[in-house]
Amino acid sequence: RDRQLGEWYAKTILGLHQKKSSSQRGFDFFSNEGKKVEVKIHWQDVTSPKGVKLKKSLVEMSDFTVVIYVAKNFMVRDILLLDSPFVIRKFSGKGHTIFLKDTDIQGYFFSRSNKHYEKIVNRPAMMKFSSPDFALRVDEKIRQMNEA
Repeated sequence: RDRQLGEWYAKTILGLHQKKSSSQRGFDFFSNEGKKVEVKIHWQDVTSPKGVKLKKSLVEMSDFTVVIYVAKNFMVRDILLLDSPFVIRKFSGKGHTIFLKDTDIQGYFFSRSNKHYEKIVNRPAMMKFSSPDFALRVDEKIRQMNEA
C-alpha cells in the first residue's frame, strides 16, 4: 500500500506512465519521452544515515532514478531525480546494492535544486501533496526561476 501511494505521487507529479507486460522486469515507469524510470519510495520522516537503498540492477536498467521521500503523515517531503548512469558512476559500490546518502546527493533534492523542474508536469498536485517545508522551498525556487 505504501509503495502504491508513492508511485501514484511519481505518476501524478512527473507524468510517468506504466507499461504492463509479463516480461517486464525492473523499471516501473516510462517518462513521456519514453525513458525508463526506476521509482523508489522512501517512507520515513528522516533518512537513515546509511541512505536510501537501491538495487543496482534496477538502476542499471533505467535512464532515470526517482526517489519520492514520503513522510509518515503521507505528505511528500522531497523528491530526488537523478540520471541513472550518474548514480552508477558515483555510487558503484560493491555488490548489488547502492546507498544514496542524503549528504552525497543533497545538491540534487528538489527542495535545494531546480535542475529537473522542467520534468514536473503537475505543479499544483506537487504543491498540494507536499509537506509545508517542501512546498515553501519549491515555491521559492520556482519564484527565483521565474524572475531570472
